[in-house]
Amino acid sequence: MHTRREYEMTDYSTPPVPKKRKVWPWVLGGIAVLFLLCGGIGIAALVGSNPATITPIPGTESAGGNVFHFGQTATVGKFAVTITPMEYTPDQYAVGYTGGKTSAYTVTVRNDSSAPVDLFSLIIDGTIEGGQPAAKIFDGMGGIDWAPAGELFPTETATFKIAFDGEISRVKIDGFLDLSGGAYFVQ
Repeated sequence: MHTRREYEMTDYSTPPVPKKRKVWPWVLGGIAVLFLLCGGIGIAALVGSNPATITPIPGTESAGGNVFHFGQTATVGKFAVTITPMEYTPDQYAVGYTGGKTSAYTVTVRNDSSAPVDLFSLIIDGTIEGGQPAAKIFDGMGGIDWAPAGELFPTETATFKIAFDGEISRVKIDGFLDLSGGAYFVQ
């Protein structure tokens, strides 16, 4: 049971108002990030890609960058890359496959630098006739991945498989933040 003294000591005043958080640091941070993003896009647009450094293969002049036949080796950033066509039949669970023709490739990558490099920094895109981008296929049962992953140490080689939905006219491989223009592989 409570005594009268306990009731007299109870403080029924309002609790202290919590301190308001300052908003301006968040606003300034957001503006800084926006400028960084826009500045990066602007710099990439100003720098652009290097012009082709080899004689273009006839019929591929519009491809830009370096053009190679499948099976040849191209230098892309810190990598030596070879892409060769392969036979591939997607299974019923292949993601990205719409039921038509497919194009599949074996990609061999060698780290030509003196430091480990992440394979995820490679960007691989396919183009179908007419210049439209092709959808990538992921087929775990068929050993087909969307992108390579893992660290590649100096002089090490990695091989992986990629596939696209549709008949490909060219495959472009580029390195993340590599301004060399990448390499195009054609028939």
